[in-house]
Parts: sequence; C-alpha cells; structure tokens
Amino acid sequence: MDVASSSLHVEPEIKSFGVIIDTNQRFDKHASTVAKACNYHIYALRRAHLLTNETARTVAYSIVGSRLDYCNAVMYGAPTMTINKLQRVQNNLVGAVCRCSGRTDARPLLKSLHWLPIHELITYKVAELTYKIRTSSTPSYLSDLLHPVTSSCSSRSVDTTTNSTDSYRTRQARFLCRSTNSVELTTCQSKISGSLPTFKKHLKSLVSKFTSAF
Repeated sequence: MDVASSSLHVEPEIKSFGVIIDTNQRFDKHASTVAKACNYHIYALRRAHLLTNETARTVAYSIVGSRLDYCNAVMYGAPTMTINKLQRVQNNLVGAVCRCSGRTDARPLLKSLHWLPIHELITYKVAELTYKIRTSSTPSYLSDLLHPVTSSCSSRSVDTTTNSTDSYRTRQARFLCRSTNSVELTTCQSKISGSLPTFKKHLKSLVSKFTSAF
C-alpha cells in the first residue's frame, strides 16, 4: 500500500483484544488458535478422573467454555467451516465432562448440561447485545445503526429495529451489519419480557427454535 509516496506493508491479520481478525473476516485463524488452546485443556480434563461431575462441569466452563464464549459475537455470519472448528471443540469438551467417548452424539449431552451449541451461542450473544442497545440506546455508535422497520414475527405489524447498511462504514462492527435475524429475535422476545433478566431467562429456548428455522 502506498501512502504519501511511502510503501507500507499490510499485515494479513491483526490481533485485537485477543481476537485475530483477518482481511476477509473469516476468523479462520482465530478459530484454529482457540481450538488448539482448548484441546490442550480438554486433554488434561479427561485425565482428571478424581473430579466429581459438578466439579468437572465448573472447571470445564471456567477454563474452556469461557474461551469459546469470549468475543464470539464478532463471528456472527462467519463461514460454517469456521464455526464447525469451535463446535468440535465444544463436542470434545462436553464428552470430557460427561465421561463419554468421542463418538457419542454431543447434542443430547449439551442439552443435559443446558449449554447452547456454538452457532446458537453466537446468536444468543448478538441478540442480548441488540436488546441492550435497543433498551438503553448505548453505545451511540451502535444505536445509531438501528432503525424501526416492520417485523414478520407476528401477523400484526410491530415496531422492531434493523441495521442501516447505508450508514454503516466500520468493518469492526461487522456482526451488527448482519444481525437482522437476531434483531427480529430480540423484538419477538421483548414482547414477552420488559427486563433484561427475564429476557435472558427465556432467550435460550427461543434461540434454539429461531436458529433451526434458518
């Protein structure tokens, strides 16, 4: 890249707040890095035979689950291949917690632990963030991107919000630019609850139903 008659080297990826952002925003390198770190701890957890189920669950989430949960909203809309890397890690994690082999179906195990799959977890985070923005109008640089439209979540016309792509120029907030589905999810759920704790209480089941339709 030439700037002011000087040639500048452009890095193919940068790391910000622990998240590796590539030029195409596929987050493939970030997912691989997280998966590598998590698999190391999962291997150690499988060898800790003296832990009770409850202790194993607590340790698993605090060390590995928190890594999968950290800043994952930025991967909303990332390629399926990228999401699958993290999903395989979560499948291995739940197998280690439940003392099951790697061939065991992880879906019922995730349900028994009340853990959302990675794709649904990302949708959950974006919906929660959107709800906070709609109810508090902060931060302003994200709130300004949401505008009222007509929602399709019911037969009646309801007030909802969506992002304004025309006014969007910052790639760092890419997840918001692609959060139309999560905004509809937020609006449908906000008709049931008016407070954040109640919203989050019902959001998990709604996310599962909503994401299965897409």
